[in-house]
Amino acid sequence: MTAGRPATKDTAVAPQPGAVYQYECLTRPNIDPSELHDALLTTASLPGPLARSKAAPVLAISQDPYDVLPSTVGGLSPAEAHRLATALACPDRFLIATPDGSDARPFLLALVGEARRRGERVLVLTADAEAANQVIAAILTQESAVVRAMVGAEDTESLPAEVKTVASRVLGVGRVEETRKRLTDTVREIGLQLEQWNTAAGTWQQLRDLGRQMSEPTPPSEADPARTAETEKARVNLPLLRQELADLAPMVEAKKAGKLFSKGFWKATFHADLTKRAEELESLIQQTERTLSTVSDQTPLPLKGPDGAILTEYRRLCESLAATGLTPPTSPTPEAIALAYAAAEGGRQEAEASGNFARQTLADLESDPAATAVQFLNRAAVVVGPRAALGDLAISAGTFDRTFLESAESVTQTEWEAITSTSNRMILMGDFLSHSDSRQHPGQPLTNGSHHMTTTVTDDLWHMAHRPIWSRDDGPLVAHVATVVGDVTREPLADRPEIELRFGTTADGAYVLAAVAFPVSMPVAVAKAFMAGELGEGQLVPLGPTRWHADQVLVCWPLLESHGEGVWIDLEPGVREQVVPMDGLPVTAAVSFDPALWTREAAEAWVNEKTRVARSRRTTVLEPALA
Repeated sequence: MTAGRPATKDTAVAPQPGAVYQYECLTRPNIDPSELHDALLTTASLPGPLARSKAAPVLAISQDPYDVLPSTVGGLSPAEAHRLATALACPDRFLIATPDGSDARPFLLALVGEARRRGERVLVLTADAEAANQVIAAILTQESAVVRAMVGAEDTESLPAEVKTVASRVLGVGRVEETRKRLTDTVREIGLQLEQWNTAAGTWQQLRDLGRQMSEPTPPSEADPARTAETEKARVNLPLLRQELADLAPMVEAKKAGKLFSKGFWKATFHADLTKRAEELESLIQQTERTLSTVSDQTPLPLKGPDGAILTEYRRLCESLAATGLTPPTSPTPEAIALAYAAAEGGRQEAEASGNFARQTLADLESDPAATAVQFLNRAAVVVGPRAALGDLAISAGTFDRTFLESAESVTQTEWEAITSTSNRMILMGDFLSHSDSRQHPGQPLTNGSHHMTTTVTDDLWHMAHRPIWSRDDGPLVAHVATVVGDVTREPLADRPEIELRFGTTADGAYVLAAVAFPVSMPVAVAKAFMAGELGEGQLVPLGPTRWHADQVLVCWPLLESHGEGVWIDLEPGVREQVVPMDGLPVTAAVSFDPALWTREAAEAWVNEKTRVARSRRTTVLEPALA
């Protein structure tokens, strides 16, 4: 489907993150698009002239909503999928009529699930607490980040078990109290740890002093004579061996090059095999180095006399450190003591930093606990609550990409003003049809038998936005041609009295044909052919994604393939439409163009024009069989 003409500055709506839709207001006579858009987004009541005397506008989608067809919503019929995609594409207010007897809850849950799949943060408002609990329970099976908004006097303990855990008082104020307690405990525990470390500071110094004493060389008078002699011999021989090897190295290299004499001075002075002698020297050097290394590593630990007392003190100091939760050194050497101290100091610095952070966080929390509660609540992707909970922090301080309103037909003016401030994009579901009477002005008392009903603000919105192309009027099939206000006059067609013409007056006073009613027995394709042939009204009503054939000038909507082949009718020269009945209404399955008369570019422009009304819908009716 090609894009419509560019939206004007007054009516363009920036796409939401993750969405690919832009709308434009296409005017019918006497419609101010900017006034319409302002009315749909207003937080106040609908303007009287717009709600009561202006015709509804046409709002077109410039990109096919099925470009992001909801693939994760299972079990939807083609009609349901079409309703869902169209509703979510709307940039402001979309209304879904739920006639008495229909169960709209599954469709609401499908809408919420698809909105979440697109990354939206959503608010769901219900008529009462029981409905909110039911919605929460259903959403929790798919989404864990949920909050149940609370009414002021509502008791958390009265909620169902699965709902109680996600109540706003638990996840908001309750979470703040839990955090305050946890931070307070953390500050206290870290303070105790730092006190213990400060107490142990003297112990570490004593350990360092003992380590230095215990690492001092053993006096010669106390050393082992044999070990002393061996050490002394190694110290004397090592430099001599290294020097001999250094002197021998160039001669070994010369011999390898064939430059040494075989007799005389060289043979008498050195070993017959220079290479072998060099290897012996290397081995002796390594052995001597190992002897000296072993001697330096085997510092004897005195176990008696004064030295035994030093070791006893060392052990006592280590036990003192362990008692305070610190890790003592692994051995009484200066190196081991230094490593243990460095580890303890690192832990102290980390604890000190954690304590400072906890104290600052606690101070921030206590300075504005409500703001902290809002931060916790805003982590939830879905907030659900009755309309009476609009003052709850989870709603009043939250930000939402879209609001879903259940039982919208009963919303009061005061509630509406609060609800419209929650988000710019809303989907309203309600029994608007029980208040609907096209022969009277929206907003005026409606007569129902001997009773009078006063329409609500959402009824006014429905009357302003709902302009179907085809509908059923208690049986007869009705084709809507123009929007009128006030009463309508009904007259049978002269040569076909089974067809009824309905006339009325537009907002600017023109007397026009408003609708054509066909008998129940007439096939929908015949009615569609009559409108196209006799009145030139050929608006298409497609369903689902648009697909153009590459080898011919033919466009189709494959979502309707399961509904049979349908009936082909002529719309105008070179143009034929395949009509399929769905829910008793004509739906467009395909349109073919005579290639001798139409180019692909011209055909696309024609289809775009003939689907503008169908693509502009802000309303839909959820039939009982589809709910």
